[in-house]
Amino acid sequence: MTRVKPGQRQRARAPKVRSGCITCKDPVPLATEPQAPPATLTPCRDPRESRALQFYFEQTLPQISTFFPDELWSVWVPQLAQSEPSIRHALVTLASYHELFTRHEDESTTYLALQYYNKAIKDILYTAKSPRGLFVHFLSSALFICIEILRGRVAHGIVLLKRAIGLLRGIQKRRCGGPTSNSREDSSDLDAVIGLVEAFLFRLSLQAFLLVGDLDDEISSIALSTIKSSKSTLSSHTIFHSPTDARNSLLEIVILCMKRGQEGVLAFSHWRNAFDRFCFTRRYRMTSPADRRTKALLQLYREYLEVEISVAGFQSRDDPSVWDRYYDLFRRMVYCAEQVRDVNNGSVNTQPHFHLDIGTVPILYSIVLKCRDHQVRERALMTLQSQTLLEGLWNSNQLLPVAQRVVVLEGGTSASSPQDISNMIRVRKVLTKFEFHEKLILYYHLSSGWVKESVDIKEDSRYQRSRSSQSMLVGSAAEEQTR
Repeated sequence: MTRVKPGQRQRARAPKVRSGCITCKDPVPLATEPQAPPATLTPCRDPRESRALQFYFEQTLPQISTFFPDELWSVWVPQLAQSEPSIRHALVTLASYHELFTRHEDESTTYLALQYYNKAIKDILYTAKSPRGLFVHFLSSALFICIEILRGRVAHGIVLLKRAIGLLRGIQKRRCGGPTSNSREDSSDLDAVIGLVEAFLFRLSLQAFLLVGDLDDEISSIALSTIKSSKSTLSSHTIFHSPTDARNSLLEIVILCMKRGQEGVLAFSHWRNAFDRFCFTRRYRMTSPADRRTKALLQLYREYLEVEISVAGFQSRDDPSVWDRYYDLFRRMVYCAEQVRDVNNGSVNTQPHFHLDIGTVPILYSIVLKCRDHQVRERALMTLQSQTLLEGLWNSNQLLPVAQRVVVLEGGTSASSPQDISNMIRVRKVLTKFEFHEKLILYYHLSSGWVKESVDIKEDSRYQRSRSSQSMLVGSAAEEQTR
């Protein structure tokens, strides 16, 4: 055998093979592999932020969806909060203010809500020039409206509502020029979110119109311009597939009745038939307490519109006695409102409740103003004050004292029957105007003219009457003042 000198020995080359050892075949354990976080993984945050988001999913979201589910709040806002800091911070703010509302606490007891509110605003300014800046600003504005509502600042909420509708028009003009996203999937997602926010703003603008429309021309024009077509889509063959379908169609009828009279009456007739068919076909499926409450709320809407449409046919609509013939309907409406709140089964929840739909507050408030039957009016007041309710812009704590004030102006509880309340002392109309710095201006229309009162709204949404701000306005001067 040839001897090789040291340092010159070379190893013979051969193809590498695995021995079949299981250890070599096993991958590196996942725990030791450096992996990038998935896109949906929420980055580490302040524990208070995590707690606020948990409160949103456990408390705020179920309350927002009390009657009608909405993917805007259950799907899209939480999903976009993962990637957009301004939306996440606004969501934390919303949950924080909602928690303060449920506990009857003042916002000065914690700085978390205000701290994240400022963060959300700064994030919007930071992303203003990005491709998605306008969209993020638009969606954040919907959250800001809800935040101001929870803070009891109705005037600020209405201002933000007007600005959000302005942003919506800007987005619609921009997207009419063509898709702004490179991905068709992204574009369809944006369209879905924009459509849901637009529907939310429509419902809220209708609430604002019913609350302050007589004194706010801009809100009136916004609400009346939401009719997209010259004719209603309702017909004798209309079928509702969900309570949400029935709700959406009915809200459009409200605008139709205000804008085009008889067309709204015909559309309402079609709606009643479609709703009756829906209730009949779902009679064995809508049996849960939540389903029964939703059905009772829709029935409440129906009976309220029946009265309004019927009275609209009278030339003497300004005569307060025109409502006297509808006491039976008012009584049924109060009963429906009690069903919505579960008053009759003894399980009524007295905890503060927040949602974004038109609920029982505006209708009970209207009943107290229009119905002079002592028993019906008393039941409506008791139902109205049985629970603190924040239904969009309608706050039961803010409107209850106004309703009670009307009863006082009409002689208090001494009247045992409507005939005991003469037309001379009846309140014909109440106009409300929310101002900044938590102040509410009220105009009561009496036979002698208008009574103006200024009311200070405390931050806890309860009233402190201002004694020095009452004045009597008479005749045409009062009309000009209310405008």
